[in-house]
Amino acid sequence: MHATSEPLVIELRSGLWMVKEPGSDGGPGVIRGYLSQVEVAGGIRYLARLPHLNPTQGIRLGEFWEWAKAVEAVLAEQPRPLVADPYRAERYTEPGENAVRLENARKRRRFAGRFS
Repeated sequence: MHATSEPLVIELRSGLWMVKEPGSDGGPGVIRGYLSQVEVAGGIRYLARLPHLNPTQGIRLGEFWEWAKAVEAVLAEQPRPLVADPYRAERYTEPGENAVRLENARKRRRFAGRFS
């Protein structure tokens, strides 16, 4: 059993915060989700989302009038592994690697079946 401690809420930019659970061994901890500020007619609400590679995306947990309830909603969800989107792999490779791979694929399609 680990010691309970307060979550770390880090402001990333104006209106966007990251909620982290501190590590039990004093390490960096686990990102649990993000909160963003939403202006509505009645005032300001806080939108809670689960982690994603892009902090403005992810699974939406809901909008809350109270800051504390939004933080609680993020912490109530089970932590999920943060993995790269396999369909956007070109964003995580070096530009030269991607260009060579795409050119080779283009050549294979262009000359497929002509020389066999």
